[in-house]
Amino acid sequence: GAMRDALSIFDQIVSFCGRNITYQDTIKNLNVLDYEIYFKITDALLAGNYAEALNIFDDVLKKGFEGGYFINGLASHYRDLLVCKDPNTINLIEVGDKTKEKYLQFAQKCSVPFLFNAIQIANSCDMSYRTSQNKRLLVELSLLKICNISSSVFALPQQQQAPKPSVAQSQPQPVVSKPVAQEQKPAPAPVAPKPIQPEQPKPQPVSNIPQTDG
Repeated sequence: GAMRDALSIFDQIVSFCGRNITYQDTIKNLNVLDYEIYFKITDALLAGNYAEALNIFDDVLKKGFEGGYFINGLASHYRDLLVCKDPNTINLIEVGDKTKEKYLQFAQKCSVPFLFNAIQIANSCDMSYRTSQNKRLLVELSLLKICNISSSVFALPQQQQAPKPSVAQSQPQPVVSKPVAQEQKPAPAPVAPKPIQPEQPKPQPVSNIPQTDG
């Protein structure tokens, strides 16, 4: 059965390309996504260029591919890059020697945490794709999340860390005691002046009046 399908595909390619069969004509005729699409969109995501990533995904949709097929391939692409990070797992990637060499070179651009998180995001999108009411938005949101792994261009306010206090601010400042205001005593009530009494005349001494003989 597998051989029959392979011969059928080969006849289809020959009828389309003729005697000169090229790689580009083959993927165009079979309508498959090339590795270059995933390398290109990964470059954009690593650079934080979400606009370029969304435009690449739009081109994929215009070629007739479903978003679920694309996101599934993207998850597998990141898995292959992850196994290329360790020499003990390189044999787990099933591609040609020329393509494997390109994977090895490109894997140096990606950190293990980036690939691990990207695989989780793409796989979660793939599992939710069938039940999603807005499939395109689901894939685009997943691309934005992957773009935000290393660039943090969409950091939410609650995710942003508060600025660390400077050394001068972190040192305790001496407390300067303010002088306590003295309690003001109420001013004494004014004393009403005593009324001045008029000076009484002093009694005059009685002079001896000479008596006359009568």
